[in-house]
Amino acid sequence: MFFYHFSRVLSYIPLSLIYPTKTIGAKNLPKKGSVIMACNHRSNVDVVLVGLKTTKVFKVLAKQSLFKNKFVSAVLKSYGGIPVDRDNVSPAVIKEVLKNIKEGKRILMFPEGTRKDVDDQDTISAKHGVAMFAIKTRTPVVPMWIIKKPKAFKHNVLLFGKPFELTEFYDKKLSNEVLEEASKIVSSKMQALRDDYLEQQKQKKEKKNKKKQEN
Repeated sequence: MFFYHFSRVLSYIPLSLIYPTKTIGAKNLPKKGSVIMACNHRSNVDVVLVGLKTTKVFKVLAKQSLFKNKFVSAVLKSYGGIPVDRDNVSPAVIKEVLKNIKEGKRILMFPEGTRKDVDDQDTISAKHGVAMFAIKTRTPVVPMWIIKKPKAFKHNVLLFGKPFELTEFYDKKLSNEVLEEASKIVSSKMQALRDDYLEQQKQKKEKKNKKKQEN
């Protein structure tokens, strides 16, 4: 915990300068209690961006291969990293995530399961992890979206949507069909967040161009 706060304070200014990122809707993150933060995955820098723009400690599910390097492993673990084999998630990992959620901690997950630098108009397909944990623990999900692939000294935007719960699935058996249906809702909430932002930007641009033409 100490290393997390120390490294965050030490790195905040330089990383903010290297990856200038505007946040929209950060107040949608509940101040208390556990929450699952579901974000699209652009690059390995995504965790850094989220860490810089949230004030509370969170746990993050990271691919197992990143923990092979001892230094990287130590840093990831200090930031709450939980190693995951994406092809075969172990019962131990599931147990640890459930334990952290029950303790009221935030969990950052990338529903796509891997990095995907897609065009802003493409759709995403969420795997079942977010839906499973959200339903099993009856925990709210906050949809998130990183507009562009993070690049040094390039402005970016990180969106936070309003929390939602998958209440319609709480009393159902978690079959593949149920998880698939719930995961589609997670995907749609994330994509709607992105689409609303892009539409707003489009309208602002059109309004600006209209004023120019009138002048």
